[in-house]
Amino acid sequence: MFYQTDDVRINQIKELLPPIALLERFPATEQASKSVFEGRAAIHEIFNGKDDRLLVVIGPCSIHDINDYPTQTHNIYNFYQAYKAISFSDFEQRLPSLSTLKAKA
Repeated sequence: MFYQTDDVRINQIKELLPPIALLERFPATEQASKSVFEGRAAIHEIFNGKDDRLLVVIGPCSIHDINDYPTQTHNIYNFYQAYKAISFSDFEQRLPSLSTLKAKA
């Protein structure tokens, strides 16, 4: 006897627009474009050793359940607190202030 093992948790399928349709419908603003460009340039500098800042990438990349948003931001804040507690010579000076992080959460 074979058991259903594929897609057992899927209860609905909703087709999404292709990326090109989203780009046409919601074009990036000048400010968003500038932010992405500058962020990528800064990361490039860090990766190539021209910027000695520490780059930390944390997730999730997206929020699939809007009701989970407070939990996810709380987890990121807790990660920040633990990370900040690690002592390196000038590590704390490189991190954003706690009030800045709270404002973004």
